[in-house]
Amino acid sequence: MLSKKILRQVKKADKIDTPRSTIEFLLVASGAKPGDVIDLIKTKKVQDEFKKVIEKTPNVNWFTNTKIMSLNVYYYNTEIVSGEFIEEFKNADKEYFSIYEGILFGYPPCCILSNESGNTIKKRMPATEHYWCSENCKKSIKLQKKYASIVEEYLPKYSKMIKEKSLMDLEIYNLKQIKVHVKKANLKKTIENLEKALKLHLL
Repeated sequence: MLSKKILRQVKKADKIDTPRSTIEFLLVASGAKPGDVIDLIKTKKVQDEFKKVIEKTPNVNWFTNTKIMSLNVYYYNTEIVSGEFIEEFKNADKEYFSIYEGILFGYPPCCILSNESGNTIKKRMPATEHYWCSENCKKSIKLQKKYASIVEEYLPKYSKMIKEKSLMDLEIYNLKQIKVHVKKANLKKTIENLEKALKLHLL
């Protein structure tokens, strides 16, 4: 059972960005997922607002300035992820960076290795964000059920959505919401460019 303090922060997170970001934050805060990222495709305002939420959430911390993706804001559950791993991740070279990301995001080792060799199924499955090594991957199916169960308990309004779509697909699904953030921030980047960036990011 999650504490009221964590649930308050989840509600605040839900007002900042897309359902994908809210769900991933819930999974990390609950300990179901080691960590995740508010990546550079978001506005700085969204990243800053998320940092404030993270700072008020028990057992969750954030960091930036990784060697490869310096503008991403990564966050993690401090009861699961060690400070030693975070330091290694920050200094990881390009060759190993995606492996460290996969570990931080809680992807099954079999799927991380399959992704590195380009031998995954070419679609994302509901409730998860990674490319599975196979449609019958037992570890991925276990994560799928766990994530769906947690969302159903604490964010029931997204329960149906997560059973039908992958977490990455929820980013495109809520493109209109992202457009609102962009307009509010008065960014120079056009909506058209943002759409292109999103599609490239999700390939």
